Amino acid sequence: MTRLLTDKIKHGLSIQRRVLFAALYFISINQLSHAAIQLPSANRECASCHIMWLTEFKREDVSTLIPYDPKPVMNTGAQDVSSTDPMCFSCHDGFVLESRYLWKEGKYAHPVGVKPSDKIKIPVVEGKNLFPLNDDGKVYCGTCHTAHGVDWNQKDTAIFMRVRNDSGQLCTSCHEEKTKGPEHGGHPIKVKIKELTQSPPTKLIQAGGQFEADGGVTCQSCHRPHAAPDKKLLVMENTRSELCSECHSDRYAFNREQAGHMGTHPVNVLSDKIKIPEELIAKGAKTGAAGEVICQSCHKPHDAVKKSHLLVSENDKDSLCQTCHIEQRKVANTKHDMRLLRPDSLNKKNNLAEKSGPCSACHLPHEGTGPKMWARNIATDVEPMDALCLSCHQTKGLAEKHTVGEYSHAIGVDISRLKQPVDLPAFSKGGVKTVKQMQGKVGCASCHDAHQWNPAHADDKGDVNKEGNNKTRFLRVANGAEAGLCKTCHQEKWDVANSKHDMRFMAPASTNALGQTVAESGICGSCHLVHNAKGPKLWARTDLQGQGTGYIACTGCHNKNGLAKDKIIGDHTHPMDVPVDHLSIQSTADGWVSTLLKQKSDAHKDEPVALQALPLYDNRGRPVNQDGRVGCGTCHDPHRWSTLPYAKTDQPAKLEGDADSSFLRIADLGKNQLCNNCHVDKQSVMFTKHDLSNASSEFSPLPAGKVDNVKDGSVKGACLHCHMPHNAKGPALWARNQGEGPSPIARLCADCHQKKAVAGKKSIEGHNHPVGVSTAKLATDPLIPVFDQAGDRAETGGNIDCASCHNPHQWTPGNPAIRNTDLPANAGDASNSFLRLPADHQSKLCISCHADKKMIQGTDHDLSVTA
Repeated sequence: MTRLLTDKIKHGLSIQRRVLFAALYFISINQLSHAAIQLPSANRECASCHIMWLTEFKREDVSTLIPYDPKPVMNTGAQDVSSTDPMCFSCHDGFVLESRYLWKEGKYAHPVGVKPSDKIKIPVVEGKNLFPLNDDGKVYCGTCHTAHGVDWNQKDTAIFMRVRNDSGQLCTSCHEEKTKGPEHGGHPIKVKIKELTQSPPTKLIQAGGQFEADGGVTCQSCHRPHAAPDKKLLVMENTRSELCSECHSDRYAFNREQAGHMGTHPVNVLSDKIKIPEELIAKGAKTGAAGEVICQSCHKPHDAVKKSHLLVSENDKDSLCQTCHIEQRKVANTKHDMRLLRPDSLNKKNNLAEKSGPCSACHLPHEGTGPKMWARNIATDVEPMDALCLSCHQTKGLAEKHTVGEYSHAIGVDISRLKQPVDLPAFSKGGVKTVKQMQGKVGCASCHDAHQWNPAHADDKGDVNKEGNNKTRFLRVANGAEAGLCKTCHQEKWDVANSKHDMRFMAPASTNALGQTVAESGICGSCHLVHNAKGPKLWARTDLQGQGTGYIACTGCHNKNGLAKDKIIGDHTHPMDVPVDHLSIQSTADGWVSTLLKQKSDAHKDEPVALQALPLYDNRGRPVNQDGRVGCGTCHDPHRWSTLPYAKTDQPAKLEGDADSSFLRIADLGKNQLCNNCHVDKQSVMFTKHDLSNASSEFSPLPAGKVDNVKDGSVKGACLHCHMPHNAKGPALWARNQGEGPSPIARLCADCHQKKAVAGKKSIEGHNHPVGVSTAKLATDPLIPVFDQAGDRAETGGNIDCASCHNPHQWTPGNPAIRNTDLPANAGDASNSFLRLPADHQSKLCISCHADKKMIQGTDHDLSVTA
């Protein structure tokens, strides 16, 4: 007894019980005999808590050392005395069981010392409360707990409870209003969490959340009556809906990107456009610590609107959505309001549009099919954001009358390709919108705001039975005469204004494929259609001609009957649909390099020389970096008259182009820079006798200034004296007249190489090597080209011609750097003279074709020896 009392005092009992045990200790030592101590007490087990029930305190022949007054010392009813913190701590401080964590400071516990509210219905059994209150009618620990009548074999529920609580029976006995489920605005209980045993909410369980053995939800799944870390007795913090996420993981996104991939409403995000209004807060909506949208912004686990998926407010006709999304209200009564346009259409949940609001026909807060909580089936072969629009704007879709067609504005391309930030949005795969950040991809919603019909007037709803125009149609920016929307991204194209491609001046009465004049379509719309265009480059006209790499649009106007019939390209024009690799040019995403030219500096010796990259196209006219082919747009930029400064005019029709303008991508500057950028192997012609820009009367029988081409007497540079990219006079883009000769190439050469002509001193009149004859019986060298009847190069079976033996652009074979700069004095010999191979004593040029004659070498007929 002595040791027991000493240990009890040592382990920190309540003050009242310590005093009583101390008194009993001194009684036992000073006044009781050893036999008396051994006398049993009828209530000794109860005396562990009810000390005053001990027989020793009822004896009249002894008195305690310290006076004892067995009255309550608490301010509440007598029932509270046996369940005060000090009383419980007398055992639960570790002496019997360590339970002090239940009263840990800063934690939350079921309220005691308060009277139950009107919502609490305490069950009555045999005329008595199943869960008693104290004498003051307040809840105390003994309301739920009792040390009496406990079935000690209970292992699946807490003991010392007045009723079993393995499935929340004790909680629901009083909180009956919380048990009726969603039909009455309460979170369901007893329902099974899918796949709980395979993928349990680990964090929730570790925090103290409890479920039924088969995965059923109970009150204790979310709440704990003691030591709860959050308000409302929640088992874990829920300021960012963390607790909700443990079970509703399919609806809980950590950011906007993830929400887009999951097709659910974003949570834990801040918005500069969306703010939870006070009227919603007053109804129980909550936000995160910094004002973030969380699950509880829309939902309440208890006391929610009945039959509403636990919403904090009614969502009749999508009213809850519109409470926060004010900007999106403008969609109501427009062509995107499915209640008006397609009232019989169904969303993914099979809800009729006519019975829903303007939002839910296209959006679902959870379980959407794509970004932006999309509510309809979508395609999978396009970017996720674009798939939303195309779910309706497709054949057999709700908007099949407004499809985008085969040729439509590019989507799914990185907006960074614009090289500058723009004031229109781009989108990630999850639908996250960025503006002026050069991040994300261009999509339908970059140009269109699906919720506002008229960008300038929010009150203009349009008419569901009328077509819009380029100032409405849900555009983000009106695209009128000044092409405001197009210019937002394509500012560099605005150089087309007041140029010869500005149809406002050149052909104001002409119409595009939609029958619109330029005044109706705007400056861009006269040539381009954003959707349902007639060809590559969004071509807006029907007068297309040709095929291939996108020059069908150019020739649609530049033909004998077209708008640009005075600027046609002729029969002999620069080749199209040809790759540039045969020019020894490597084209990649990083640019162009020439494998014929090498760096001259020691640091970069033997590295290929970089060229200016020009556009190339695939067989549908789409720009590509690799495996591309030449089109009109390779040399011409149709939106920019000149890369050099020039004075714009209100009469662009009077502009006359030259090699420095004419919509060319590289100005000539008298150096044939555009030609040389691709034809690097032809640059060796400069400062040779075939460079007519250096022609003089010293080696020409013609007076100076009379060697210009047949079109223009003011051309400069080595190329344009002999060649014209369009309307040439013969093969090889010949720019001069033709002389007499038996073959196409020979007639070109004869223009100069005849008496009284530019190269009269090198006339070929008389007896010459045969030209225009077949090489079928000759074993020609790959270095010796042959030509067809039109003068174009032939792969095999062609004819011999002047250019078979001569390379008119290179004075010395094998060494393009050697030029006959001393023009009058250098007459040339068999080792140069523009020959493709030397024709000197080894006769490489001759033997390349006439290998059967090689045996003459070293014989008496070999005059190089006999001489």
